[in-house]
This record gives sequence, C-alpha cells and structure tokens, in this order.
Amino acid sequence: MNPGRWLVLGLLGILLLGCSDFPSDERAMQLGNRFYQAMARGDLDRALSLFSSEQPPGKWDARLKQIQAQLGAPLAYQLTHYVTNSPYRGRFYTLDFSVRYDHDRVAAETLTLYNNGDDDRLDIVSYAVIAPGVK
Repeated sequence: MNPGRWLVLGLLGILLLGCSDFPSDERAMQLGNRFYQAMARGDLDRALSLFSSEQPPGKWDARLKQIQAQLGAPLAYQLTHYVTNSPYRGRFYTLDFSVRYDHDRVAAETLTLYNNGDDDRLDIVSYAVIAPGVK
C-alpha cells in the first residue's frame, strides 16, 4: 500500500477517535457547579438527584448528611484539576475541587461523573472528601 494512504488512514482514524457523542468537559464542570450550589443551599434532594440512579437507594443520602454535619455548608469551591477517561465503554470525568466550609475548614474533594455513551445523561458515581475530622 502507498505510504500516503497509510498517512491518510491514520489521520482519519485520529479524527474519528476525536468525534464522540459524549457530554463535553464543560457539561461535566457545570454538573459539579450544580452539586456545590445545591450543597451550599442545603438542598440535599437536589444534590442527590445528580447521583446515578444505578446506585443503591440511600447510599449517598447518609454520606451527604454526615459531611454537612461535620463541615457545614460549602462557602466557596474551586476546580483544581480534571481529567476524562474512556477505558472500555462510556466516559468518566474526574473533577477535583478545593472547598472552603464554615469556620475556614478546607477540604480536597473529588467528584467522579459517568456517561455510558448510549445517551447524554451524566451522573455522579463517586464523591470523596479529604478533610481533617471527616471519616
């Protein structure tokens, strides 16, 4: 085969890999913003609605209440890092935040979002908090 054809086929393959129907990184960041806005308002129902419905009912309810009781309401948050990953099926979006709570307590938090690739739904599938005194 002609070397020029290999180049064209390679470039076409790269272009096709870049085309996807996955939600944009911007949408993932917006979901993170909606989560922290809901938590700041104390609207746990809204925050919980952003989690995957495939998770066991009540799994995150107790955790959000625990964090709220231990840290209070978030006063400010800032995205510090994000990465996307498409391992086999679907796409994961990992968003790291620095979050300031009442009494100047600061937490490092990670939201992991997932889209299965079949539709445009984006859900929180994991939420981790690292802060002094939080278990």
